[in-house]
Amino acid sequence: MSRFAKNIFGICIAAVALSGGVAFATAGTKEFSVLHTFCAKQNCSDGEEPIGSLVADTLGNLYGTTSNGGSTNCFEGCGTVFRLGTDGSYKVLYTFCSENASCPDGYMPLSPLIFDSSGDLIGTTLEGGAQDDGGTVFKLTPKGKETVLYNFCNKAGCADGQGPAGTIVMDRKGNLYGETTSGGSTGGEDGTIFKLSPDGKEKALYSFCAQDGCVDGLNPWGGLVMDRDGNLYGTTKNGGAHLDACSYVDVDFCGTVFKMSPNGKETVLYSFCAKEYCSDGEGPLWGVILDGDGNLYGTTLTGGNLNPNCENFGGGSEGGCGVVFEVHPDSTEKVLYAFCGRANCTDGDFPSSGVTLKAGKDGTMIYGVAEFGGPEGEYGEGVLYSLSGGTETVLHAFCGIPDCLDGTYPIGDLLVDGRSLIGATWLGGKYNQGTVFRFSE
Repeated sequence: MSRFAKNIFGICIAAVALSGGVAFATAGTKEFSVLHTFCAKQNCSDGEEPIGSLVADTLGNLYGTTSNGGSTNCFEGCGTVFRLGTDGSYKVLYTFCSENASCPDGYMPLSPLIFDSSGDLIGTTLEGGAQDDGGTVFKLTPKGKETVLYNFCNKAGCADGQGPAGTIVMDRKGNLYGETTSGGSTGGEDGTIFKLSPDGKEKALYSFCAQDGCVDGLNPWGGLVMDRDGNLYGTTKNGGAHLDACSYVDVDFCGTVFKMSPNGKETVLYSFCAKEYCSDGEGPLWGVILDGDGNLYGTTLTGGNLNPNCENFGGGSEGGCGVVFEVHPDSTEKVLYAFCGRANCTDGDFPSSGVTLKAGKDGTMIYGVAEFGGPEGEYGEGVLYSLSGGTETVLHAFCGIPDCLDGTYPIGDLLVDGRSLIGATWLGGKYNQGTVFRFSE
């Protein structure tokens, strides 16, 4: 996978010592800390380039995946699952494709992990497995024993889906729900929503581009969220009802926000590029988050800013640097912030990740990362931001530490840990292969 393909998924400072990493004290009470730097071992056997969010167990240990590194059976490494302890200790729990060069256990894990009721980790790999590199759903015990729960592309024409990515969810009965980026019964590269039962039976609940013109969307990447009634919500980065308004390298790069009922009925809640020049946003890559009132929040890669400041990423005929959006239960959409609203994109641009909600003294705050932008302008290394009442605040600009020891190109959802936010960068750090960071308020 090319570097670009991965992206479609990448004050004065004083250094002080910190167990498990390096802390960089800033003005006021805020502190940015590097908890771990990847590729510290020869051939990056400890993993490199984390893409995805981190999860924590009840003791505060962090778990995540690296998209590359580990076994050298793959071009840049096949990926790992790791644990980062509260004391700063780091351990690779599993290295993909380390025993068999055909990678029947899968490789390139891009999705965030979840815990099941037994405390085991569950995730997906985009590629590998026993069926034509269709990808896998896997389970991993805390001791590092991996079991493949399902191999995709098991059915003719990959009708069961191919290339799972994004957040998976589990219902109370232990059924897993997720998305594949391609495959499905429509016979193309359109993607599916799937269900995997505890006994390993998989069913494609919905195949995208089932409607004329792909108005139902195609190519979901970001994963799913489930409400209390069992409805699933997510995004597709392509397709929708306004394909005449956007194009990107001959791909229908508009996108949708959708809802799927427990009986498999898909409803498009919003199709992007409904407004002139795609000012409502274009191309949501990550998924959405749901609040208690049924509102959905997320980001689009491009669109939003009427001034085409991000021509290097295209983003349709008019450019634009991405937005944070809110979709209401009545299917109306509101742009909460359009990136590159400041000169030279110092506020960030190209938000390829989702957002996190956190209750604060002044109400609910929105937090996230933009993969590019910052003090270096459009080609900067990304920012960590907060958003409240339409006002964006840059909390940290990456590569703001000498030699970029803080990391570059942040990606993935942020994990809330008390008054701290924890995330990852897929490059930068001492060995330029990514970091895990903490920002404390």
